[in-house]
Amino acid sequence: MSMLVTMDGAGDPSDPDPINRESAKLQCITAAATPTDLLRMTPSIGADALALFLGVRVGESTPKTSVEYKTAWAASPINYVSRDDGPVLLIHGDADRTVPFHQSELMDAALRKAGVPVKLIRVEGGDHGPTFPGARNPPDYKAEMVKWFDERLRKAASTR
Repeated sequence: MSMLVTMDGAGDPSDPDPINRESAKLQCITAAATPTDLLRMTPSIGADALALFLGVRVGESTPKTSVEYKTAWAASPINYVSRDDGPVLLIHGDADRTVPFHQSELMDAALRKAGVPVKLIRVEGGDHGPTFPGARNPPDYKAEMVKWFDERLRKAASTR
């Protein structure tokens, strides 16, 4: 999901199909426990899944000149953050063993540095999954998502 908000999505004005002439850039997004910097996924059980997905195993000590490093770098959403990205609501359990909480902290910092509106909701004790298993007194993250989209999409629609 994080990659979707950071990709350009510009339409092609010369395309004969009117749909393809329109921008596909996302206006805003909510991302829950998503990997953002694939070079910094350890320690986690998600690192094995990423190795299968990418076809390579990487880590912070992987040489920057290697094919493995370049592959993971190119697949990392954090490397595509720019100031024209849509607002991002990050929701992540701080006990996530699959995608470390630090991944959302990294994305939060990168988006802030680029000037992109961002909010990180920490789910205390939450592990990986749609309900953040093990969460202690979880915030109402579903209401936060509705509020996030409502504030940003209604605002965007009213300025058109």
